[in-house]
Amino acid sequence: MKRRISSPGRAAKKTRPNLIPTVVNAICGSEAVPGDLRTLLKQTLPIVLKANKEERHGYESLVVDQAQEALKLVQGERQKTHKDALGKQNEMISAAEQERRTAAKQAAENKLSAAKAQLDNCKLALKAAENAEEEAADGLKKTTRDASQNLTKTTHEGDAAIKAAQKEEAAAEKELQKYVGKLTIASGALAHEFVMLQTGNSASAEGKKAVQKLVGLGKEYGLDHTLLGVLPIAAKKQADARTDFEAMSFTNLHSLMTTVINDLTQHVAAAEPAKAAKAQAVAEADAAKAQAVANAEAEKTAAVTSAKETLEAAKAAAKAAEEQLSAAQEGRSEASKELTKADAHLRHIWEDMRQACDAQDEAALDVRNLTEEVFTAFEQLKEKQPEPEPVEEPEPMDLAAPEAASEAAPEAAAPEAAAA
Repeated sequence: MKRRISSPGRAAKKTRPNLIPTVVNAICGSEAVPGDLRTLLKQTLPIVLKANKEERHGYESLVVDQAQEALKLVQGERQKTHKDALGKQNEMISAAEQERRTAAKQAAENKLSAAKAQLDNCKLALKAAENAEEEAADGLKKTTRDASQNLTKTTHEGDAAIKAAQKEEAAAEKELQKYVGKLTIASGALAHEFVMLQTGNSASAEGKKAVQKLVGLGKEYGLDHTLLGVLPIAAKKQADARTDFEAMSFTNLHSLMTTVINDLTQHVAAAEPAKAAKAQAVAEADAAKAQAVANAEAEKTAAVTSAKETLEAAKAAAKAAEEQLSAAQEGRSEASKELTKADAHLRHIWEDMRQACDAQDEAALDVRNLTEEVFTAFEQLKEKQPEPEPVEEPEPMDLAAPEAASEAAPEAAAPEAAAA
Protein backbone atom coordinates (compact mmCIF):
# COMPACT_ATOMS: atom_id res chain seq x y z
CA MET A 1 0.00 0.00 0.00
CA LYS A 2 1.12 3.55 -0.74
CA ARG A 3 1.48 6.19 1.98
CA ARG A 4 -1.61 8.30 2.42
CA ILE A 5 -1.13 11.99 1.89
CA SER A 6 -2.84 13.84 4.72
CA SER A 7 -5.03 16.76 3.99
CA PRO A 8 -3.73 20.19 4.88
CA GLY A 9 -4.69 21.47 8.42
CA ARG A 10 -3.60 23.59 11.53
CA ALA A 11 -0.66 22.32 13.61
CA ALA A 12 -1.32 21.49 17.36
CA LYS A 13 -0.30 24.27 19.82
CA LYS A 14 2.52 23.28 22.25
CA THR A 15 1.66 23.91 25.94
CA ARG A 16 4.36 25.34 28.22
CA PRO A 17 4.77 23.59 31.62
CA ASN A 18 3.39 25.57 34.61
CA LEU A 19 6.53 26.65 36.47
CA ILE A 20 4.82 29.15 38.76
CA PRO A 21 3.93 26.67 41.56
CA THR A 22 7.55 25.52 41.64
CA VAL A 23 8.73 29.04 42.43
CA VAL A 24 5.85 30.04 44.72
CA ASN A 25 5.98 26.83 46.76
CA ALA A 26 9.73 27.17 47.24
CA ILE A 27 9.32 30.70 48.63
CA CYS A 28 6.20 30.13 50.73
CA GLY A 29 7.51 26.87 52.17
CA SER A 30 10.59 28.51 53.71
CA GLU A 31 10.69 30.00 57.21
CA ALA A 32 13.70 32.09 56.14
CA VAL A 33 11.35 34.40 54.23
CA PRO A 34 9.44 36.79 56.52
CA GLY A 35 5.81 35.83 57.02
CA ASP A 36 4.30 39.03 55.63
CA LEU A 37 6.47 38.79 52.52
CA ARG A 38 5.44 35.18 52.00
CA THR A 39 1.81 36.17 52.26
CA LEU A 40 2.30 39.00 49.75
CA LEU A 41 4.20 36.85 47.25
CA LYS A 42 1.75 33.99 47.59
CA GLN A 43 -1.04 36.30 46.50
CA THR A 44 0.72 38.45 43.89
CA LEU A 45 3.56 36.38 42.42
CA PRO A 46 1.39 33.90 40.46
CA ILE A 47 -0.35 36.81 38.76
CA VAL A 48 2.88 38.69 38.01
CA LEU A 49 4.73 35.65 36.66
CA LYS A 50 1.88 34.84 34.29
CA ALA A 51 2.44 38.14 32.53
CA ASN A 52 5.19 38.62 29.95
CA LYS A 53 8.17 40.68 31.00
CA GLU A 54 7.42 43.64 28.72
CA GLU A 55 3.78 43.68 29.84
CA ARG A 56 4.53 44.05 33.58
CA HIS A 57 3.98 47.29 35.40
CA GLY A 58 6.63 48.88 37.66
CA TYR A 59 4.95 47.46 40.76
CA GLU A 60 5.00 43.96 39.27
CA SER A 61 8.70 44.33 38.48
CA LEU A 62 9.24 45.13 42.16
CA VAL A 63 7.35 41.97 43.07
CA VAL A 64 9.69 39.97 40.81
CA ASP A 65 12.70 41.62 42.48
CA GLN A 66 11.27 40.75 45.91
CA ALA A 67 10.75 37.17 44.77
CA GLN A 68 14.38 37.01 43.64
CA GLU A 69 15.57 38.28 47.03
CA ALA A 70 13.28 35.78 48.74
CA LEU A 71 14.80 32.97 46.69
CA LYS A 72 18.24 34.08 47.86
CA LEU A 73 17.01 33.74 51.44
CA VAL A 74 15.67 30.29 50.63
CA GLN A 75 18.98 29.41 49.03
CA GLY A 76 20.88 30.58 52.12
CA GLU A 77 18.59 28.58 54.35
CA ARG A 78 18.98 25.39 52.32
CA GLN A 79 22.72 25.84 52.07
CA LYS A 80 22.94 26.30 55.83
CA THR A 81 20.74 23.24 56.36
CA HIS A 82 22.98 21.27 54.03
CA LYS A 83 26.10 22.53 55.80
CA ASP A 84 24.68 21.55 59.18
CA ALA A 85 23.57 18.16 57.85
CA LEU A 86 27.02 17.60 56.31
CA GLY A 87 28.68 18.50 59.60
CA LYS A 88 26.32 16.18 61.46
CA GLN A 89 27.05 13.42 58.98
CA ASN A 90 30.82 13.87 59.28
CA GLU A 91 30.52 13.91 63.03
CA MET A 92 28.30 10.84 63.07
CA ILE A 93 30.44 8.69 60.77
CA SER A 94 33.69 9.61 62.53
CA ALA A 95 35.44 7.15 64.83
CA ALA A 96 35.18 9.69 67.61
CA GLU A 97 31.40 9.30 67.73
CA GLN A 98 31.63 5.58 68.40
CA GLU A 99 34.36 6.25 70.96
CA ARG A 100 32.14 8.81 72.67
CA ARG A 101 29.20 6.44 72.80
CA THR A 102 31.41 3.59 74.01
CA ALA A 103 32.88 5.85 76.67
CA ALA A 104 29.39 7.00 77.67
CA LYS A 105 28.30 3.39 78.07
CA GLN A 106 31.42 2.59 80.12
CA ALA A 107 30.78 5.64 82.29
CA ALA A 108 27.18 4.50 82.79
CA GLU A 109 28.41 1.02 83.75
CA ASN A 110 30.86 2.54 86.23
CA LYS A 111 28.13 4.77 87.62
CA LEU A 112 25.83 1.77 88.01
CA SER A 113 28.57 -0.19 89.78
CA ALA A 114 29.19 2.74 92.12
CA ALA A 115 25.44 3.09 92.72
CA LYS A 116 25.17 -0.60 93.58
CA ALA A 117 28.12 -0.32 95.98
CA GLN A 118 26.55 2.77 97.53
CA LEU A 119 23.27 0.90 97.88
CA ASP A 120 25.00 -2.00 99.63
CA ASN A 121 26.75 0.42 101.98
CA CYS A 122 23.45 2.14 102.73
CA LYS A 123 21.84 -1.21 103.50
CA LEU A 124 24.66 -2.02 105.93
CA ALA A 125 24.41 1.45 107.45
CA LEU A 126 20.66 1.09 107.88
CA LYS A 127 21.09 -2.32 109.51
CA ALA A 128 23.68 -0.87 111.88
CA ALA A 129 21.43 2.11 112.64
CA GLU A 130 18.49 -0.20 113.34
CA ASN A 131 20.67 -2.30 115.65
CA ALA A 132 21.85 0.86 117.39
CA GLU A 133 18.26 2.00 117.79
CA GLU A 134 17.30 -1.38 119.24
CA GLU A 135 20.26 -1.27 121.62
CA ALA A 136 19.35 2.27 122.63
CA ALA A 137 15.77 1.18 123.34
CA ASP A 138 17.05 -1.74 125.43
CA GLY A 139 19.49 0.62 127.14
CA LEU A 140 16.65 2.98 128.02
CA LYS A 141 14.67 0.12 129.53
CA LYS A 142 17.68 -1.14 131.48
CA THR A 143 18.63 2.35 132.65
CA THR A 144 15.08 3.02 133.80
CA ARG A 145 14.93 -0.35 135.57
CA ASP A 146 18.33 0.00 137.25
CA ALA A 147 17.67 3.60 138.27
CA SER A 148 14.28 2.64 139.70
CA GLN A 149 15.83 -0.26 141.60
CA ASN A 150 18.58 2.00 142.92
CA LEU A 151 15.97 4.56 144.01
CA THR A 152 13.96 1.83 145.71
CA LYS A 153 17.08 0.45 147.42
CA THR A 154 18.12 3.91 148.55
CA THR A 155 14.64 4.54 149.93
CA HIS A 156 14.60 1.23 151.76
CA GLU A 157 18.07 1.79 153.18
CA GLY A 158 17.08 5.26 154.32
CA ASP A 159 13.91 3.90 155.91
CA ALA A 160 15.93 1.18 157.64
CA ALA A 161 18.43 3.72 158.95
CA ILE A 162 15.62 5.93 160.19
CA LYS A 163 13.89 2.96 161.77
CA ALA A 164 17.09 1.90 163.55
CA ALA A 165 17.69 5.44 164.74
CA GLN A 166 14.09 5.71 165.89
CA LYS A 167 14.48 2.42 167.72
CA GLU A 168 17.54 3.68 169.53
CA GLU A 169 15.77 6.96 170.24
CA ALA A 170 12.83 5.01 171.66
CA ALA A 171 15.20 2.99 173.87
CA ALA A 172 16.86 6.17 175.05
CA GLU A 173 13.47 7.74 175.65
CA LYS A 174 12.40 4.69 177.57
CA GLU A 175 15.54 4.79 179.64
CA LEU A 176 15.04 8.48 180.33
CA GLN A 177 11.39 8.05 181.21
CA LYS A 178 12.32 5.17 183.50
CA TYR A 179 14.59 7.42 185.57
CA VAL A 180 12.21 10.34 185.28
CA GLY A 181 9.37 8.13 186.53
CA LYS A 182 11.42 6.80 189.41
CA LEU A 183 12.60 10.29 190.25
CA THR A 184 9.05 11.57 190.18
CA ILE A 185 7.86 8.75 192.45
CA ALA A 186 10.77 9.12 194.85
CA SER A 187 10.52 12.89 194.97
CA GLY A 188 6.75 12.70 195.41
CA ALA A 189 7.05 10.12 198.16
CA LEU A 190 9.61 12.25 200.01
CA ALA A 191 7.54 15.40 199.60
CA HIS A 192 4.16 13.92 200.48
CA GLU A 193 4.08 10.43 202.09
CA PHE A 194 7.27 10.98 204.11
CA VAL A 195 6.15 14.39 205.37
CA MET A 196 2.67 13.03 206.16
CA LEU A 197 4.12 10.18 208.24
CA GLN A 198 6.88 12.32 209.76
CA THR A 199 4.38 14.88 211.06
CA GLY A 200 1.48 12.49 211.59
CA ASN A 201 0.94 8.72 211.85
CA SER A 202 -0.19 5.80 209.76
CA ALA A 203 -3.47 5.26 211.49
CA SER A 204 -5.50 6.24 208.48
CA ALA A 205 -5.81 4.23 205.29
CA GLU A 206 -3.83 6.88 203.46
CA GLY A 207 -1.16 6.63 206.12
CA LYS A 208 -0.95 2.88 205.73
CA LYS A 209 -0.57 3.30 201.96
CA ALA A 210 2.17 5.85 202.61
CA VAL A 211 4.03 3.35 204.79
CA GLN A 212 3.73 0.66 202.12
CA LYS A 213 4.97 3.04 199.47
CA LEU A 214 8.00 4.16 201.47
CA VAL A 215 8.87 0.60 202.44
CA GLY A 216 8.53 -0.50 198.84
CA LEU A 217 10.80 2.32 197.64
CA GLY A 218 13.29 1.46 200.37
CA LYS A 219 13.43 -2.14 199.27
CA GLU A 220 13.68 -1.09 195.61
CA TYR A 221 16.65 1.14 196.27
CA GLY A 222 18.30 -1.15 198.88
CA LEU A 223 17.74 0.90 202.02
CA ASP A 224 18.69 -0.52 205.36
CA HIS A 225 16.47 -3.42 206.48
CA THR A 226 16.51 -2.37 210.11
CA LEU A 227 15.42 1.10 209.16
CA LEU A 228 12.65 -0.27 207.00
CA GLY A 229 11.60 -2.51 209.89
CA VAL A 230 11.43 0.37 212.39
CA LEU A 231 9.57 2.72 209.96
CA PRO A 232 6.12 1.01 210.18
CA ILE A 233 6.32 0.91 214.01
CA ALA A 234 7.44 4.51 214.31
CA ALA A 235 4.81 5.64 211.82
CA LYS A 236 2.02 4.29 214.03
CA LYS A 237 2.92 6.75 216.78
CA GLN A 238 2.42 10.43 216.81
CA ALA A 239 5.53 12.47 216.20
CA ASP A 240 5.78 13.63 219.83
CA ALA A 241 5.34 10.08 221.14
CA ARG A 242 8.24 8.61 219.26
CA THR A 243 11.52 7.72 220.83
CA ASP A 244 14.74 9.33 219.75
CA PHE A 245 15.65 6.17 217.84
CA GLU A 246 12.32 6.21 216.04
CA ALA A 247 12.65 9.91 215.28
CA MET A 248 16.15 9.30 214.01
CA SER A 249 14.78 6.59 211.65
CA PHE A 250 12.80 9.28 209.84
CA THR A 251 15.89 11.45 209.68
CA ASN A 252 17.94 8.59 208.25
CA LEU A 253 15.15 7.68 205.80
CA HIS A 254 15.05 11.27 204.58
CA SER A 255 18.79 11.26 204.09
CA LEU A 256 18.71 7.99 202.19
CA MET A 257 15.74 9.06 200.06
CA THR A 258 17.55 12.28 199.21
CA THR A 259 20.55 10.26 198.11
CA VAL A 260 18.31 8.10 195.91
CA ILE A 261 16.70 11.20 194.44
CA ASN A 262 20.12 12.69 193.76
CA ASP A 263 21.21 9.49 192.03
CA LEU A 264 18.04 9.40 189.96
CA THR A 265 18.52 13.06 189.08
CA GLN A 266 22.01 12.28 187.83
CA HIS A 267 20.65 9.36 185.76
CA VAL A 268 18.01 11.65 184.25
CA ALA A 269 20.65 14.27 183.50
CA ALA A 270 22.78 11.63 181.80
CA ALA A 271 19.87 10.07 179.86
CA GLU A 272 18.55 13.33 178.47
CA PRO A 273 21.63 14.07 176.26
CA ALA A 274 21.66 10.45 175.10
CA LYS A 275 18.01 10.72 174.17
CA ALA A 276 18.64 14.06 172.43
CA ALA A 277 21.57 12.48 170.55
CA LYS A 278 19.32 9.65 169.43
CA ALA A 279 16.66 12.16 168.32
CA GLN A 280 19.37 14.01 166.39
CA ALA A 281 20.41 10.71 164.85
CA VAL A 282 16.82 10.16 163.72
CA ALA A 283 16.72 13.64 162.17
CA GLU A 284 20.08 13.04 160.52
CA ALA A 285 18.93 9.65 159.20
CA ASP A 286 15.76 11.27 157.85
CA ALA A 287 17.80 14.04 156.20
CA ALA A 288 20.30 11.50 154.86
CA LYS A 289 17.45 9.48 153.40
CA ALA A 290 15.92 12.56 151.81
CA GLN A 291 19.28 13.55 150.32
CA ALA A 292 20.05 10.00 149.15
CA VAL A 293 16.59 9.68 147.57
CA ALA A 294 16.96 13.08 145.93
CA ASN A 295 20.38 12.07 144.59
CA ALA A 296 19.01 8.75 143.35
CA GLU A 297 16.08 10.51 141.68
CA ALA A 298 18.44 13.04 140.07
CA GLU A 299 20.70 10.21 138.88
CA LYS A 300 17.67 8.39 137.53
CA THR A 301 16.42 11.47 135.73
CA ALA A 302 19.86 12.18 134.25
CA ALA A 303 20.41 8.56 133.23
CA VAL A 304 16.94 8.18 131.72
CA THR A 305 17.25 11.54 129.93
CA SER A 306 20.63 10.54 128.53
CA ALA A 307 19.27 7.16 127.45
CA LYS A 308 16.27 8.86 125.80
CA GLU A 309 18.57 11.27 123.98
CA THR A 310 20.65 8.34 122.82
CA LEU A 311 17.51 6.61 121.61
CA GLU A 312 16.28 9.72 119.80
CA ALA A 313 19.68 10.13 118.17
CA ALA A 314 19.60 6.48 117.12
CA LYS A 315 16.11 6.94 115.68
CA ALA A 316 17.25 10.03 113.79
CA ALA A 317 20.27 8.13 112.49
CA ALA A 318 18.03 5.24 111.40
CA LYS A 319 15.68 7.65 109.64
CA ALA A 320 18.61 9.32 107.89
CA ALA A 321 19.91 5.88 106.90
CA GLU A 322 16.49 5.03 105.47
CA GLU A 323 16.48 8.26 103.46
CA GLN A 324 20.00 7.55 102.23
CA LEU A 325 18.94 4.04 101.27
CA SER A 326 15.95 5.40 99.37
CA ALA A 327 18.19 7.90 97.61
CA ALA A 328 20.69 5.12 96.82
CA GLN A 329 17.90 2.95 95.40
CA GLU A 330 16.73 5.82 93.27
CA GLY A 331 20.32 6.47 92.21
CA ARG A 332 20.77 2.84 91.23
CA SER A 333 17.52 2.94 89.25
CA GLU A 334 18.61 6.11 87.46
CA ALA A 335 22.05 4.63 86.77
CA SER A 336 20.43 1.49 85.37
CA LYS A 337 18.23 3.62 83.11
CA GLU A 338 21.25 5.62 81.99
CA LEU A 339 23.13 2.42 81.18
CA THR A 340 20.17 1.09 79.18
CA LYS A 341 19.95 4.39 77.35
CA ALA A 342 23.71 4.52 76.70
CA ASP A 343 23.71 0.92 75.46
CA ALA A 344 20.77 1.58 73.16
CA HIS A 345 22.48 4.77 71.95
CA LEU A 346 25.65 2.81 71.17
CA ARG A 347 23.77 0.05 69.34
CA HIS A 348 21.76 2.64 67.41
CA ILE A 349 24.86 4.27 65.96
CA TRP A 350 24.51 2.60 62.54
CA GLU A 351 20.92 3.74 62.20
CA ASP A 352 21.93 7.24 63.30
CA MET A 353 24.68 7.19 60.68
CA ARG A 354 22.19 6.18 58.02
CA GLN A 355 19.76 8.87 59.07
CA ALA A 356 22.53 11.50 59.12
CA CYS A 357 23.66 10.46 55.66
CA ASP A 358 20.09 10.45 54.39
CA ALA A 359 19.51 13.89 55.90
CA GLN A 360 22.68 15.20 54.23
CA ASP A 361 21.66 13.66 50.88
CA GLU A 362 18.21 15.17 51.20
CA ALA A 363 19.63 18.59 52.07
CA ALA A 364 22.05 18.39 49.14
CA LEU A 365 19.20 17.39 46.88
CA ASP A 366 17.16 20.36 48.13
CA VAL A 367 20.05 22.69 47.26
CA ARG A 368 20.49 21.09 43.84
CA ASN A 369 16.76 21.18 43.12
CA LEU A 370 16.62 24.83 44.13
CA THR A 371 19.52 25.64 41.82
CA GLU A 372 18.52 23.44 38.91
CA GLU A 373 14.75 23.64 39.05
CA VAL A 374 13.52 26.59 41.05
CA PHE A 375 16.08 29.15 39.93
CA THR A 376 15.82 27.91 36.34
CA ALA A 377 12.04 28.15 36.47
CA PHE A 378 12.25 31.62 38.04
CA GLU A 379 14.65 32.87 35.36
CA GLN A 380 12.36 31.57 32.66
CA LEU A 381 9.33 33.23 34.26
CA LYS A 382 11.24 36.41 34.98
CA GLU A 383 12.26 36.78 31.32
CA LYS A 384 9.01 35.41 30.01
CA GLN A 385 8.28 36.38 26.36
CA PRO A 386 5.11 36.02 24.26
CA GLU A 387 4.62 32.58 22.78
CA PRO A 388 5.20 32.44 18.96
CA GLU A 389 2.26 31.83 16.66
CA PRO A 390 1.90 28.16 15.65
CA VAL A 391 2.99 27.24 12.02
CA GLU A 392 0.54 25.24 9.90
CA GLU A 393 2.02 22.16 8.33
CA PRO A 394 0.45 20.29 5.29
CA GLU A 395 -1.13 17.02 6.07
CA PRO A 396 0.51 13.99 4.37
CA MET A 397 -1.31 12.59 1.30
CA ASP A 398 -2.65 9.04 1.07
CA LEU A 399 -0.74 7.62 -1.90
CA ALA A 400 -2.73 4.37 -1.90
CA ALA A 401 -6.02 6.09 -2.71
CA PRO A 402 -5.77 6.12 -6.64
CA GLU A 403 -4.86 2.49 -6.77
CA ALA A 404 -7.73 1.66 -4.50
CA ALA A 405 -10.03 3.64 -6.80
CA SER A 406 -8.79 1.83 -9.95
CA GLU A 407 -9.21 -1.49 -8.26
CA ALA A 408 -12.64 -0.60 -7.12
CA ALA A 409 -13.79 0.42 -10.66
CA PRO A 410 -13.58 -3.06 -12.31
CA GLU A 411 -15.29 -4.54 -9.33
CA ALA A 412 -18.12 -2.12 -9.75
CA ALA A 413 -18.30 -2.72 -13.51
CA ALA A 414 -18.58 -6.49 -13.20
CA PRO A 415 -21.99 -6.43 -11.61
CA GLU A 416 -23.22 -4.05 -14.23
CA ALA A 417 -22.10 -6.44 -17.02
CA ALA A 418 -23.74 -9.37 -15.37
CA ALA A 419 -26.92 -7.43 -15.19
CA ALA A 420 -26.82 -6.66 -18.92
